[in-house]
Amino acid sequence: MAFTIPPNGQTLQNLIWAIATVRPSSSAVDATLTQHIASGAIQLDLSRTFTDNTAGPTGLGYNTYLPPFPTQASGGGYPVFELPPLLLYQKLLMAHAILCGTGFLIILPTGVLIARWGRLFTNSWFKAHWTFQAIFGIPIIATGWSLAVAGVIVKEGRHFDDTHKILGLALFGAYVLQLLLGIHIHLFKPRNSVRARPIPGGTGKSSFTTMIATSSRPPLNYLHAVLGLSIISLAFYQVYEYYFTKRCFAKLSCPGLFGYSV
Repeated sequence: MAFTIPPNGQTLQNLIWAIATVRPSSSAVDATLTQHIASGAIQLDLSRTFTDNTAGPTGLGYNTYLPPFPTQASGGGYPVFELPPLLLYQKLLMAHAILCGTGFLIILPTGVLIARWGRLFTNSWFKAHWTFQAIFGIPIIATGWSLAVAGVIVKEGRHFDDTHKILGLALFGAYVLQLLLGIHIHLFKPRNSVRARPIPGGTGKSSFTTMIATSSRPPLNYLHAVLGLSIISLAFYQVYEYYFTKRCFAKLSCPGLFGYSV
């Protein structure tokens, strides 16, 4: 970050800082401000001789780094800047993004494809479907979601105070419901159901109506399928919302994508 303040003749400059996850409503002086999630103080000693990678005091889980002196430049004449090591909460959030991205965007869609196309070739598709989802999906997604909660706690931030956190809670809740539906369907499936019955071709309304009318499966089976597709769709939107709303390309503000957060 770079900023300019009027000089007051003092070599020791006492500054305060604050971080919020919600932007002000406007740039007006009387704009509404959402309460910050973290704040603190910093003291700049303007009499010091700065060197590359000079580190300042550490407190409240945040490291204060002093920039290199402008004369110690390289190439085009700009100061050299290196990203500081990841803090604990940043590591937790990065692990959360990797695990949840893998679980929701890779594991779950793969399980859906196993259920959709496996039934055309074998009666064992159902076992392959739930085994794949249970062995890979449950531990990866549950761990990833738990790391997000832990990251917020370590950072001393607020839970569910933005769109990403709220959608994450809804997504995880829907995922748990989906698991319970799958267990119920497996334990109480009708004996006359034919799990390898091919799905009629076509995508029109008549094809879907024919499939429902001739099916021996209970309505919960179709609810399970619709909910599963909805979860995957919401997961893709969740990544899109976080990736672009946080402006990751411009600000290095996405710990799960660039390994650094401010």
